[in-house]
Amino acid sequence: MPTEVVQFHDEAAAEYDAAFEWYVKRSGDAALRFDSEMERALTLICEAPRRWAQGSYSTRRILLRQFLSSLSIEN
Repeated sequence: MPTEVVQFHDEAAAEYDAAFEWYVKRSGDAALRFDSEMERALTLICEAPRRWAQGSYSTRRILLRQFLSSLSIEN
């Protein structure tokens, strides 16, 4: 069932903020691309949150294609 709400764990939110700031310091364009890629991932998660295989701690992981990073979501 699609959802419109994604809740970040406090540590995940802090990690996102740190990553965004890291990109901002290096390239404003890269920071915007990173933010856009996060939005893409969050949209996919909202459309089908159980699409990805379940991992440890009942989380699921989506790959951020352009940033060699992943986003883990709670089930």
